Amino acid sequence: MQVYKDIWKPSIGDKLACEREFDNCFDKFAIKVVNNGETVGHLPREFSKIAWYRYVFDFILVFWG
Repeated sequence: MQVYKDIWKPSIGDKLACEREFDNCFDKFAIKVVNNGETVGHLPREFSKIAWYRYVFDFILVFWG
């Protein structure tokens, strides 16, 4: 996951939401990672395209380190 460390510092056990980002001009399959309503990162492109098509419900990402 690409983490924006100036916005959020990962901690073990953090639960993050993943959401499709329909208006991303760099990656049409972008999936953003959200913490408390703020975008704190994105899934790598290698995973986002797969996740985009398998995405049915919002899913939770737990940061293990």
